Amino acid sequence: MTGGILLKHAAHGVIDLFFPDSCIFCQKRIIGYGRARLCDGCAATMIPLSPPLCRCCGMPVGGGVDYKVLCGSCLKDSPPYTRARSFYPYDDKMQRLVTALKFGKDQTVASAIEKLLSRCRIEVLAPSTFVVPVPLHKTKLRQRGFNQAALIARLIFCRQQPLIVQNLLEKKRETVAQASLRADERKKSLKNVFSLTGKHQIAGKNICLVDDVFTTGTTVAECSRTLLAGGAASVSVVTLARVLLR
Repeated sequence: MTGGILLKHAAHGVIDLFFPDSCIFCQKRIIGYGRARLCDGCAATMIPLSPPLCRCCGMPVGGGVDYKVLCGSCLKDSPPYTRARSFYPYDDKMQRLVTALKFGKDQTVASAIEKLLSRCRIEVLAPSTFVVPVPLHKTKLRQRGFNQAALIARLIFCRQQPLIVQNLLEKKRETVAQASLRADERKKSLKNVFSLTGKHQIAGKNICLVDDVFTTGTTVAECSRTLLAGGAASVSVVTLARVLLR
């Protein structure tokens, strides 16, 4: 072991001693190099989404494991994106993680999210030219200090960082919290709220859009329409979690 690595381990040992981390859920003390704020026991209770899934929006569906089936929502109203996939259901624990990240401004939970992402694989999407995080309005970005969708994009595409483009889309006006709105209200609130910045040529490009949570799909649908109207060849969607609508 080199001197540099030994020094790094020693530094982490000192940090463990005086500033121990704890699991965000059970508060169990977590020590050791490369630690995450999620213990193995709590991580094991968080089960990734798995087939059968709607071939378009990724909602769990009944039937076989082939990807030809569409859910009732996509049959009724086909989304503008080619395919959407999420890693985890948006259950109570995932909600706590996302809330701590977004509203508690606790970026230390990124280590817990990274650990969860390392435990699962997502169905391969079409090769993408750009990975685009869903943007925040500039006022919200100043208040929060970071874009959680961009952080999640970096965790998901950790080996493809050059593909991530944060200034391709912009949110032109602030909107009320989407969680407080019905599906029809979300559509009205987000209509024409996103635009292209013109800083990148996207004609004929495949875009992968990244967000934290897929709820009704309204946000990613509006972003997808904007990208397709700008000439993108296709848009796929990846989110950390999704709400499982009844």
